Amino acid sequence: MVHYNFLSLILFACFFAVFVLLVRAQDQSGFVSIDCGIPEDSSYNDETTDIKYVSDAAFVESGTIHSIDPEFQTSSLEKQFQNVRSFPEGNRNCYDVKPPQGKGFKYLIRTRFMYGNYDNLGKAPDFDLYLGFNIWDSVTIDNATTIVTKEIIHTLRSDHVHVCLVDKNRGTPFLSALELRLLKSTTYETPYDSLMLFKRWDLGGLGALPVRYNDDVFDRIWIPLRFPKYAIFNASLTIDSNNKEGFQPARFVMNTATSPEDLSQDIILYWEPKDITWKYYVYMHFAEVVELPSNETREFTVELNGQEINMISFSPRYLYTDTLFGQNPVSGPRIEFRLIPTDKSTLPPIINAIETYRVNEFLQSPTDQQDVDAIMRIKSKYGVKKSWLGDPCAPVKYPWKDINCSYVDHESPRIISVNLSSSGLTGEIDPAFSNLTLIHILDLSNNSLTGKIPDFLGNLHNLMDLNLEGNKLSGAIPVKLLERSNKKLILLRIDGNPDLCVAASCQISDEKTKKSVYIIPVVASVVGVLGLVIAIALFLLYKKRHRRGGSGGVRTGPLDTTKRYYKYSEVVKVTNNFERVLGQGGFGKVYHGVLNDDQVAVKILSESSAQGYKEFRAEPEETKLTFWFLSKSRGKILCLELGREVTNITRRGTRARAGGGSGASSVTEPAMTNFDSGMFPQAR
Repeated sequence: MVHYNFLSLILFACFFAVFVLLVRAQDQSGFVSIDCGIPEDSSYNDETTDIKYVSDAAFVESGTIHSIDPEFQTSSLEKQFQNVRSFPEGNRNCYDVKPPQGKGFKYLIRTRFMYGNYDNLGKAPDFDLYLGFNIWDSVTIDNATTIVTKEIIHTLRSDHVHVCLVDKNRGTPFLSALELRLLKSTTYETPYDSLMLFKRWDLGGLGALPVRYNDDVFDRIWIPLRFPKYAIFNASLTIDSNNKEGFQPARFVMNTATSPEDLSQDIILYWEPKDITWKYYVYMHFAEVVELPSNETREFTVELNGQEINMISFSPRYLYTDTLFGQNPVSGPRIEFRLIPTDKSTLPPIINAIETYRVNEFLQSPTDQQDVDAIMRIKSKYGVKKSWLGDPCAPVKYPWKDINCSYVDHESPRIISVNLSSSGLTGEIDPAFSNLTLIHILDLSNNSLTGKIPDFLGNLHNLMDLNLEGNKLSGAIPVKLLERSNKKLILLRIDGNPDLCVAASCQISDEKTKKSVYIIPVVASVVGVLGLVIAIALFLLYKKRHRRGGSGGVRTGPLDTTKRYYKYSEVVKVTNNFERVLGQGGFGKVYHGVLNDDQVAVKILSESSAQGYKEFRAEPEETKLTFWFLSKSRGKILCLELGREVTNITRRGTRARAGGGSGASSVTEPAMTNFDSGMFPQAR
């Protein structure tokens, strides 16, 4: 039984340990922890906090990494301070961090610095720190071992956080660590976007080291501070640090409190700002750490520069955290908070912790978002390596390299000039340039750009100088661009593009090529449909003729020529009594007739004709041309001689007079000729 209980205890301990690790991992979901200067792709978990740190290589495009002097690499030194990234080149170098939650979320952003004589110069630098396009603070390093921490609470305006170091010619800027911690939206609420940390004290703290994660869920760093002649109280039970605002100060911090030894003494906290216009917010955290007897009372009021900031007296709750803060910032030559016991109180006031923040009013407007999106697309498309991080146009003194901007009061800056000459650009000119609608100068010379000059460049009405020299562009120059160049509205430079066509004929050819792209498919479609219609028509015609040929329908061969002789009465019937005259020839008249459902032309040789029989026989060939109007029918030319008996001239037939008289003549060519519709020219 004992053995079973022991195993159960071991299993429970293992489960609890795994649970704690999972909770810790989950708690870090809103953390971004960057160790500046460690090798690319490397990471580690801090031995004290268990926070995972990663290399900064993925967040910055410039700088060089160093280890601090071995003299200062002690075992007690936090690992984040053993390496640095310095920025010897460029006026402004920026980190670009995209936290898990972006625009609209509130973050504690922290930068940490320790010089450690990494460059062996023995000269600690002084430089400026920017958050995006606005100055955050100045960084002054006193000596090699001084640790400087800068914190700011900031509500993000975009999905990215840009932390920039700006050179003031007082030594090379560097950074040891960069940390982001997600906060609750209900904490540190003010009308301002940013609050810079002034002081965060663990009042009456028992330890010598700062308190931070995992005791503080937001990884705030609490510095212990003790006052002389002040008593320190320590709770025997754990303080509940939760409150409705969600500040959640560290439990270890709230477990201790400080109080004057003199029962009638006030607690006075004050400082004198360097600038009397600076505005401050103060957050005081209270919890009663001692269970008071029924006959004891701790009650006090809180005054700011002689004015009460809470209208009623306050008594800290036993083992529960309360946070007092003003709704408006305070300022002046001296800022003094006084905790004064009431007449009812039998005990002096106490306080556990205090945070003070200075308002940072970011007055600089960000660059127009359309311009930002366009230039970031261009940077990504061509892999531009120019330390293009942060805001392109802000701060005013430090725009991006090779970028010029326009600045108008109370308006967002706009990009008006981009110089990407000799930048190794390849591929076509990206459409993102079309979104830089206020651009005046665009230099893309001496690269390896290919393809055509895009039409949108002619639509950038503010563009006055376009340099495309020394590329591999081809095709025609857009018409609008040429027109603007001819009108001296733009300086267009295109030399060094051997495949680029600048002649007027090139424009026409190019337009024809574009039109042919559309015409050819249309013509092909029409021809296809027309061919199908013709095929159907021919098929129907064939079927019609087949029916007539097989069952009294259309004939497919010559007329029946077995009958050699036609009586005059038959000719009268064929021509319907010579009703319709088709024409007049040299031998006589030609009549229209119908023989066995076929149309025929009946030519009658007049006895008075002076022309001979051979000429009469040859005339059917001429008739093919003369009687074109029969081309829509299948006809015959029937050559006849006027007399009592009529002779039919047929293939290898003979001509005989009525009564079979002499004078018959052999005929070697037929006088009966087919009028097939395919044999005749059209009327002219």
